[in-house]
Amino acid sequence: MSPIRRPWGTLAAASRALVALLILVNPCAAQLTLESMTPAHGAENVDLEQPFILTFSQPLDTTAVFESAGGFYLGIQVLPDPGPPETLTLSEDRTQLTAQLTLAENTQYWVVLMGARAESGGELDHPYSWTFSTGTLPTASMSGTVSFDGSTPDGAIVGLFPTEFFGGMFGDDGGDDGPAFRAVTVVTGPDGAYAIDYVPSGTFLPGAFRDTDNDGEPNAGVQGEGLGFFDPDENRVADNITISEGEQVEGIDVAIGSATVTAGESLDEIVLLARESNDDAALTAIQGGDLTTDGVAPIWLYMFYSTSSGDTTGVAFLFDYLFPIESLQFGGDGGPFDPTVPLPDGWIDSPEAVDAAEDAGGEDFREENPGAVITAGLFMLELAAGEAFARRRALFQGEPAWVVTYSSQSGPGEVRFVVDALTGEVIIVSGARTAVRTELETANQAGVAWQPDAELVFVGSFGSVDADGRSGGWAFAYYSPALDELHTVFVSGGLVFDERPASPDDVPSTFPLPAHWTDSDVAAAAAEAASGGFRDQYPEAEVFARLSQGFPGVSQDRLLWEFTFHPEPQGEILLRILVDGQTGAVTTSTEPSGLPGSVSLLEAYPNPSTGPTSIRYGLEATGTVDLIVMNALGQVVRSILSDRLPAGEYSAQWDGLDDNGTPVASGSYWLRLQSDRSVRTESVVVIRR
Repeated sequence: MSPIRRPWGTLAAASRALVALLILVNPCAAQLTLESMTPAHGAENVDLEQPFILTFSQPLDTTAVFESAGGFYLGIQVLPDPGPPETLTLSEDRTQLTAQLTLAENTQYWVVLMGARAESGGELDHPYSWTFSTGTLPTASMSGTVSFDGSTPDGAIVGLFPTEFFGGMFGDDGGDDGPAFRAVTVVTGPDGAYAIDYVPSGTFLPGAFRDTDNDGEPNAGVQGEGLGFFDPDENRVADNITISEGEQVEGIDVAIGSATVTAGESLDEIVLLARESNDDAALTAIQGGDLTTDGVAPIWLYMFYSTSSGDTTGVAFLFDYLFPIESLQFGGDGGPFDPTVPLPDGWIDSPEAVDAAEDAGGEDFREENPGAVITAGLFMLELAAGEAFARRRALFQGEPAWVVTYSSQSGPGEVRFVVDALTGEVIIVSGARTAVRTELETANQAGVAWQPDAELVFVGSFGSVDADGRSGGWAFAYYSPALDELHTVFVSGGLVFDERPASPDDVPSTFPLPAHWTDSDVAAAAAEAASGGFRDQYPEAEVFARLSQGFPGVSQDRLLWEFTFHPEPQGEILLRILVDGQTGAVTTSTEPSGLPGSVSLLEAYPNPSTGPTSIRYGLEATGTVDLIVMNALGQVVRSILSDRLPAGEYSAQWDGLDDNGTPVASGSYWLRLQSDRSVRTESVVVIRR
């Protein structure tokens, strides 16, 4: 969520390899300290051309990587965003960093240095914070204590955040109110005492967090990490404070929490809070993020609907604190559930839903994709016949169901489990690995629904295939002679989860596939045998499969499976094997160069966001890319990009609208970036005020 992490990380990358050769790690290394900073804390009327200088007690390890700063060797945040540094240099002895920032007139800047490492191996002794201004500084101050039950508050970061906290802790909140935090300091002692000076006037939400890995985001369940807010009446609802110019505010005490709960664990309190604004508010949906396999999470969003007022409101649970939300929707009108129908009594809690998903394949997905993220939502599903999400399966209507999603940044995308919330039965598995013919009937139904004369001309894996030729999803391309157009249908687990026009650049040939062709499991067996133990040599290998009536450079009178082997996720193609699509025999095995590449990164910020979301992505080689936004149930709400691009890093922006130009509702969404050879997903939380 750092607004400056990208340019800093890019400028620093070139020096890492050389400096790494000079580093000798001392197991008894002394801690690293920040000796001085320019501009200094409290500096006023700073010249716009003033260099930004940090001096450290020891030489810096420039091979260190801090994700909070986009891979830069310092975990640093500056707000408001001064833009990319014009220059960034490190002194010969590597103790002093100098950056030329683009400063604005009459602006107060806040800086937080959360992490750094010395060449000796010593870590930064504690976070540092300071402020300066190109004009004058405000004169108010705030003080208090931070407590953290079960851990020390030493090193916690204390700040004044917007009253709409979900705009993000570090990063522009997307609105017109400026940076997401308005004042900040660091606790530097075990007693938890803190003081923030130069505080601007206004109404704020005091809060604090402790982050042991310096990624800028506290993680529930991690020892020593947590998040807390000002709650003097101890009712678990965070309170705001108003500060006037020159006022000295004392006794603002913050208790850090690290609780994770089930969806139903705090429900009684949440319902009472929702009914403070509408007496008849009824719970209609729940959504949670970062679940454990025990079904607990640090954040849950609860949707309520009032029949008398027609309002759809919400309550958020975040690290043991509750936040009322004036307007909250998951997916908006016309979505796959009815936001006005209350959930019935008797629904199973999140642990039971996750247990069912684990048994149905979630555990296998996690084993194949270490670090997989679990999200879950409870909805009154309305999956009518004929909708893309339910083309093949006849589903019940108006019944509660959990949708449990597993996603991975390095594996085959994601898998979703729809669980009957009354019985615990798994109804649908979408994204489960299958051979391609398992999905063919569903795809053909969608193709004919698009155009009666549609002919199947291409099949491709949506993500990596395993050694048995199974993928988490398949793309089927159809050609209509009447329209002279191409159309792609994406199928997973017997469900069509996306359809869109296809470009001729995406499809090697428009010759129809014959009725009888070798399934992906048979073709994959031949390719694996011819690969010489590629997967054994590269345990993190990815393999992608495509079926077409010929490929560029190969005669189009031959039906062929193409398998491309990559040594690691988003890696280069090291091996290309062609298998006869009718006999299953290997025809060619080559080591190509210059073939379409993979997605190298996908990042979104700010996240969560109350406005536009900036997206950064990269390609390792020339290829066709598609960037879309999906809701929690995998439905496409916005197509942002579909283009053929050369290798490099790019940026895009999602304005928070759907394809009809309507602002999307509050809730969790997924960015999905697909190239010729890989797919990446990134979760995004949208909060509407």
